[in-house]
Amino acid sequence: MALAEKEEKWKNIFNQLDTDGSGFINMRELKQIMQTEGQELCETFMALDDDSDQKITLKEFLEEMCKPTLEEQFKKADADNTGFLEEDEFRNMLAALGKDEETIQKCLTLCDRDGDGKINYKELHKVLYQE
Repeated sequence: MALAEKEEKWKNIFNQLDTDGSGFINMRELKQIMQTEGQELCETFMALDDDSDQKITLKEFLEEMCKPTLEEQFKKADADNTGFLEEDEFRNMLAALGKDEETIQKCLTLCDRDGDGKINYKELHKVLYQE
């Protein structure tokens, strides 16, 4: 799905959640949602509320919802389309995400579970989601 399509989809969802049309999803609106959806939404709300003003702006909402998925990031980093990331591709992906060398090395060690010097999506997913 193209970024513009994702953005349009999430704008529509945001507008549905913003029941009073204020341009924000506030705690009252979140409480209404939580009555049907549960505690996980509260944690999501706090993660989306970048400036901790207890409101989620459309900008905050779209920034989070339009982030590439792990699979999309993996495919983008897999420059040669081999289905796995070689060490340089993996390092570039993490550096682009703002990770320092120490973190990159730890991730490389954790993710290359079979020691072949290549990270496949399954290995990365297992480490990140602690499976």
